[in-house]
Amino acid sequence: MAQNTLPVLMEHMSVRSSLTLRKFCSRLARALGLPGFAFDSENETEWGLVVVDGVEYNVSRPYKPSMLQQLDSTTPDGCNISVSIVLYSGCARANDHVWVADNLVVPVSLKICNEFKTDVYYHRTWFGPGKNVPRHEVYRPSET
Repeated sequence: MAQNTLPVLMEHMSVRSSLTLRKFCSRLARALGLPGFAFDSENETEWGLVVVDGVEYNVSRPYKPSMLQQLDSTTPDGCNISVSIVLYSGCARANDHVWVADNLVVPVSLKICNEFKTDVYYHRTWFGPGKNVPRHEVYRPSET
């Protein structure tokens, strides 16, 4: 995103997966019709991200088990990959949480759980510094 653009809303989902970050992101990009992810890392985690139409898709995979839970207490036990959808101030729908939930969180979660055959835990919405709302949604893969 542009340097002067600030995040307004972040939706946080988590999954359990044995895939490497690059394999997970490659399959996620294909499932969501996204361009390829850019990758980076730091001391505790590696991540991939891609920005499309002012929306960032950020996938984080810490190196150590249970690190996601240490970084974010709303992350369900056993989850080792975090998928965040970040909307910035330049995005027209950044302040419309209902639209974001209906048009991004739900369809992205359903595509993830069906692509990876795993539950997706939607566990937190960030509205700004110190403004978090815990979520308790679980999306499950289709039986077909």
